[in-house]
Amino acid sequence: RELFLGLGAGAASNLRGLFAFNTFSVVEYIRACQSNRHPRAFEMAIGERLSAVYWLYWRLYEGEISEAALLRRYGPQKTKQLRLAVALFRALGLLERREGHLRLTEPGAFWIHLMQNHYVLNYIDTVWSVARAQAWPEKIEL
Repeated sequence: RELFLGLGAGAASNLRGLFAFNTFSVVEYIRACQSNRHPRAFEMAIGERLSAVYWLYWRLYEGEISEAALLRRYGPQKTKQLRLAVALFRALGLLERREGHLRLTEPGAFWIHLMQNHYVLNYIDTVWSVARAQAWPEKIEL
């Protein structure tokens, strides 16, 4: 869920600063590779802030975040910035601090899954619908 390179038609890549999908068309994917072109159909720049939110989201989705891992990943200054989000989640009763970990509470697990179903799956459905209909989409509006 962190950095990865997707190979094949429809595969996604999450590289430093970039999230991309290869064309979903197998024929166009093969054509691009044979022409020494990258088969990327569309991409989105991911800045430092969005990257941090993405990482935090997936750690929450897993149910807990090691405070030591948070500190190792972002260092003291960035970790301090993320503490505002953590404080908000704790104040709302969605997250608790226990034994060096930040853990989702039962209401927190409910809301993170609701967010996953409502936002993330809607975005994925939109992207995949356009990508299946057009091998090289000009634009995808979310």
